[in-house]
Amino acid sequence: MTSQQQPQSLANPVKAIAIFFGHVASNVGDLAINTGQLELLQKVYPEAAIKFVTLNASGSKFFEHSESSFGSEAEVQVANFSTKSTSALEYALDPALLLKNTKTLDADLIVIAAGEHLFSYKDEDNFEVLFWRSLPVFSAQATGKKCIIMPSTFGPFQTNLSKKLIFDLLASDVCLSARERRSQRLLNTLSGSKSVDLFPDPAFFLPSKAPHKFNENKALAFVLRAKNWGIRQKSTRKSEINVSDSWFQCYIAIIEEFLKKDYRTCKFLVQTVNDKFLAEKLIAELDLTPSKKEKTFIVEVKSIEHYQYILDGVDVVVASRFHAIIFAVLRAKNVFGLYFEEHGHKMPGLFEFFGYPNLCLNISRLKPSRAATLMTANMDDNLRHESLQRTIEKSKVDMIESYGRHCEQNKLPCDRRHNSLIEIAVEIDFKKRESELRRRLNKSINSLRQKLSTLENSSSEA
Repeated sequence: MTSQQQPQSLANPVKAIAIFFGHVASNVGDLAINTGQLELLQKVYPEAAIKFVTLNASGSKFFEHSESSFGSEAEVQVANFSTKSTSALEYALDPALLLKNTKTLDADLIVIAAGEHLFSYKDEDNFEVLFWRSLPVFSAQATGKKCIIMPSTFGPFQTNLSKKLIFDLLASDVCLSARERRSQRLLNTLSGSKSVDLFPDPAFFLPSKAPHKFNENKALAFVLRAKNWGIRQKSTRKSEINVSDSWFQCYIAIIEEFLKKDYRTCKFLVQTVNDKFLAEKLIAELDLTPSKKEKTFIVEVKSIEHYQYILDGVDVVVASRFHAIIFAVLRAKNVFGLYFEEHGHKMPGLFEFFGYPNLCLNISRLKPSRAATLMTANMDDNLRHESLQRTIEKSKVDMIESYGRHCEQNKLPCDRRHNSLIEIAVEIDFKKRESELRRRLNKSINSLRQKLSTLENSSSEA
């Protein structure tokens, strides 16, 4: 083969990669995405320098907790981008500005991190997140760079503007894939084709040692989240957990059904800070015998490695946390999924990807007794681990090959303006300006009230 006949991937290797946006969070599942993406990209592009760009993470109390998931300083750079004093419209009109201001114009490849940020509801449009999380795609397009959206969860898209934006993303020259079956179906329906690939979440690329074997574990692990907490819900206070709520009682009924089995220990794993409060509430409400109570306890997960070690000491994992299921499958554990529709379709989509939809139960509207009955019906079903691992490994190979092919193609800069991006930017800037005016008005009113109060007090004293 002559030098002229060599594949472009050899002639024009990827030398620099910018990842938008690295996760900074207490959730070990998000950190698994960071580390898994790094492992994957280093496998596909071993010579490339990698830079993570975080979003509004300056001063975050979770930055130190997240830092190690980005890799060592020798492997990667980490920079932060803040949207707090920026105009979305300015970036919509000139998407290349994002790369200029994050010093990533030298990148050959722009990568959008895996996650579930691209959705929009009628009562929670999520426009600000949609805009900034999709902007790097248009930045890559404007500067002629290759672009990959890591396997993610997409949708639903209930607002007209979000549909316009996703149509523009699907029409752009980007390597886009879903990480679970339901998002794949949604995107294929929107695109009118079957062009969207289904690839595993980056956490499946985590480095790991062979599972450590404990003798006769007989241990059960629950990794549960509250129905009313999550990025798809408006912020709620922890005190809003009501133990009489149906969803909470569903958890109680399912846990007690499992505890009828001969498990020696029962662990409630805390994957993110918000889960601890729920775990404490659940244990307090469980009707446990003294012997069971002694062996039921909470374990706060400290790191990816700690998670792997803990799971080696259990037999079964019951979870409503997406990455808890992935961690458990990687450690060859039997799993059962629980989910609420309020958290989107990623959990049932993941089990459909595995080929075990019956092992994931929608408890959004179920009565506790019904939830326990349905769970009992599938309690003795086990994953065929060897077959599942082959499916996952094949998908990982296909993913690596797809990314390699995408980067063999030369990209040309495109200065086309995307109306969807501009329209969303106008909405964001208007809301920001409106909020600022309201804040100033309230400040002025409070100041005036204080002055009037002072005058009234002075008059009464006179």
